[in-house]
Amino acid sequence: MGSRSRLLTYTVSTLSRILSYMGNEVLSSDDAVANAFADGLAIACSYDQSDAPILDAAMIPGATVALSKLTEAIRKYGNGETIDVARVSKLTKSAGTCLAATTATTLGTPDISDLGGARLRCIDSLFLLLGSPAFRKDEEIALWAGEALAQYADAYSPKDVEWSTEQDIWPTDYNEEFSKRLPPHQQVIYTLLRRAKYESNPQKRTASSPALFAVVARAAKQVSKLQSIPSIMLLNYLLTAVIIGQPPFESGRSLFSEGAMQTSRGYSAMFYQSLGGS
Repeated sequence: MGSRSRLLTYTVSTLSRILSYMGNEVLSSDDAVANAFADGLAIACSYDQSDAPILDAAMIPGATVALSKLTEAIRKYGNGETIDVARVSKLTKSAGTCLAATTATTLGTPDISDLGGARLRCIDSLFLLLGSPAFRKDEEIALWAGEALAQYADAYSPKDVEWSTEQDIWPTDYNEEFSKRLPPHQQVIYTLLRRAKYESNPQKRTASSPALFAVVARAAKQVSKLQSIPSIMLLNYLLTAVIIGQPPFESGRSLFSEGAMQTSRGYSAMFYQSLGGS
């Protein structure tokens, strides 16, 4: 039993180091190498169940490095001097999967604060893609970023789960510190709606619409797959924030409508069909 436990510990620690190595390689100057490792990270962090599994404590250091390097690469190729839309598409997909996989951890785990900081910085890099130089080259960037944000927002909602940081009342304006304290499903929706409402840059506001629609599409997909609305926290919050449009979500209806015009009508059909519409 003891040797088996040591073997398991060694295996998980090795996997953590592999994650770290793969993360470093997404910054490779060779596009083929960087894209291969971005794909590899997405595969390594993927899971088959509806909710993210609990992340083993020994995996946290490697996951932290991987997220940090993904963030650096997204900023470099999405907003820096070297704009590369193809690389950004790979990086955003990998970031969404890695963010989702690192959602559930055991409280009190060493290095958990480092992981939390890396997750927040990675989320910021995805939001920065909206209206970025990469977006101006290819507007589909907003959908890719939205899909990654949706994956993060929808990663963990088992039955009867409660988030200690949930908030029912929003500040009247956009507050970044408030956003960072919210659970993932609230953070994504709050930031998309509130930041867009007060955004003076028309490119950034325009990009928020397809990103929000990607989040709606994710919720619709989950309803279709699980056949259950109450267990999907992302959808419950969307129904309040976007469809009902009650305060403090008054900007939800208009932004949702803009997204509907800018993205595939199939998303809209899928969403309403999943709710029992015709």
